[in-house]
Amino acid sequence: MHMRIASVCVAVVIACGAATGRAEEAPHPHQDASLAQAQKDLAEATRLNEAGKYDEAIRLGERALRIREKALGPSRLEVAECLHLLGRVHRRMGNYTRAEPLLQRALEIRETLLGENHPDVAQTLIQLAIVYQSLSLADRAETFYQRAIHIQEATLGGNHPDVGRALGDLGNVYRDLGLHDLAEPLLQRAVQIMEEALGKNHIWVAAGLNNLASLYFQQGSYDRAGVLIQRSLQIYEASGEKYGLGLPLSGLASIYFAQHSYDRAEPLARRALQLWEAAPGDNRYHIANTLNTLANIYSDQGLYDRAEPLLRRALKIGQAAGLHTAVADSINTLANLYRVQGFYDRAGALYQRELRLLETTQGKNHPFIIDTLADIAQVYLAKGQLSSAVPLLERALSMAEGRLRREALAFSEVRLGSILSLLRAQEETHYNLLREHPYETAVLRLALGTALLRKGRSAGEVADATRAIYRNLGPADRETFQRLRALRTQFSSLSVAGSETLTPAEYKTRLREFEAQADVLEAELAQHSAFFRAQRQFLSPDQAITRVTAALPGNGALIELVAFSASPVVPPLNTPPSKVLSTPAYLALILLPSGDIRAVDLGPAEVIDGAVRRLRIGLSSSEAENYLPAAQELYRLVFQPLQPVLGAQRRLFISPDGQLNLVPFDSIHDGTRFVTDTFDITYLTSGRDLVRKSEDVSDLGSVVVLADPDFGAPPLR
Repeated sequence: MHMRIASVCVAVVIACGAATGRAEEAPHPHQDASLAQAQKDLAEATRLNEAGKYDEAIRLGERALRIREKALGPSRLEVAECLHLLGRVHRRMGNYTRAEPLLQRALEIRETLLGENHPDVAQTLIQLAIVYQSLSLADRAETFYQRAIHIQEATLGGNHPDVGRALGDLGNVYRDLGLHDLAEPLLQRAVQIMEEALGKNHIWVAAGLNNLASLYFQQGSYDRAGVLIQRSLQIYEASGEKYGLGLPLSGLASIYFAQHSYDRAEPLARRALQLWEAAPGDNRYHIANTLNTLANIYSDQGLYDRAEPLLRRALKIGQAAGLHTAVADSINTLANLYRVQGFYDRAGALYQRELRLLETTQGKNHPFIIDTLADIAQVYLAKGQLSSAVPLLERALSMAEGRLRREALAFSEVRLGSILSLLRAQEETHYNLLREHPYETAVLRLALGTALLRKGRSAGEVADATRAIYRNLGPADRETFQRLRALRTQFSSLSVAGSETLTPAEYKTRLREFEAQADVLEAELAQHSAFFRAQRQFLSPDQAITRVTAALPGNGALIELVAFSASPVVPPLNTPPSKVLSTPAYLALILLPSGDIRAVDLGPAEVIDGAVRRLRIGLSSSEAENYLPAAQELYRLVFQPLQPVLGAQRRLFISPDGQLNLVPFDSIHDGTRFVTDTFDITYLTSGRDLVRKSEDVSDLGSVVVLADPDFGAPPLR
């Protein structure tokens, strides 16, 4: 709820208009009664708007507008006041496409009569910025907020609470875009300004604390977010603003749920639900989301009989309100509930319904579709239909790569880290599927494609690659790149936000426009920069395998060692996801020059990691007897199981993972010789390194290792 300091009264506004040299003609005496009625209607409409009685507020506001336009003409400040109020009401109702032209007209009148730097102009700019923010037009929202802040700081002072609110709103724009380094200082300053201007217990301070807490929640900093929300909750409770309590209560419930503290999350979510149900105005979005949160709390604990009716109610509310993403969320959670209980046909039908809904209303590249495809695949796997599951997992993997490619332009390691952690679950499924089906060609290709695309990636590595592109561009291309970055960021933001504020047709059109404009800019940069072409090249899983295979020498082999959490692909019935047990393990994927792929399950990580520790301790000593036993143990655990697969291959490209990154394979001993006496070993972060370095691979010779030098020895003659 956007509560702002009341606009200047009509009498003062008229005086300001006169001060600019634009004299306002006095109304004819017979118009006095109708203008008085308009003033009364507008005052009542303002009150009704704050009370959440929007339909009645619009009726009275429109009547006041008609009276003033007829009596005074279309371009008077009194008319702009009506337009501004009507725009606010429609904005609060979510009618953004109706709010925008009303506010644009109000802005034009106010700028003309008051000048471009008047506080009332700033108020209308802010309302328009909120509209554009809600429509995921982040660049417009940013521009309007910045202009409004400039006006307010100049006319009201940098420490005015209106400035604080506007700074907080701009911070929210950056937060929603994942630009956390820009968002945090603005959100912090907003809270500081409002504390100093209004006192530390004002509800505007509480709202600012919620905004900052939301940023920390997105970053996974639950403790920091929880402290802020607790304080916000105390302010709301002390103020008597009972309906506003729903926001901090819901936020705190989400934090406890994320931490699996269900006994603390449940009462907060229930209390928030009661408040949203009693609050004036249209709160169906908050009600549906809170019902989903409660259902997830129960479902995670296996309390399915309590979760199901909540989900059905949330689904009904979302459908009636046209809340497409909320409906999809309810369908997905209900399907999960059925799947856990073994009702696979019912779950599958719901997942398919969710997929159709998302594709119809959100487009075929919406991020939620990635998870839905994986869920449908899980149903097929539970029913023993592997051939139907794998193509869905392949499609989800390619979509996830496309999303990560777009998100990389944001430079935000926090946002990239969040996405990579979500995608990690996808990887675990592929490796566990291979563990259960080690000889299926399609599964082998899926798992290797996953390892080639994902292994060794970190948020920092992805962001650094994008920064490297930027640094290697000329000044003109850097400007183009910044425009590309803004478009890709808007595309991602709108994709995640969904089409709640637009019709499905408008939503898809806007996504297509963003994508088309971004494609033009990418083509322009690719034409100018070979470095950009190389770094931004997108490989599908199959393309990655083909390219890496072509880069292998005839006597070579790629060994991808993968550390993962081993768990059943299809969990036991009635076992919530949070209760499924997993064990750290290692897996080896071997790619041969022929294109053949083999897999070797190396077993529990605990055993191998113990051998790694013992070898590292032994290597710290110069005595062979201290490290040879551990070197031979690691050979038996990791290298010996690979020998039957490697055959005559002697040039090995090894990509370690987990604790195996900490020891050189050169030190592994088979009891007779070191492995480097038999094999030439090259280390890679991932097999995809072969694609980038394929021109150099054929020239690689044997590895030379220099160890234990004697710096005190006399020089050679």
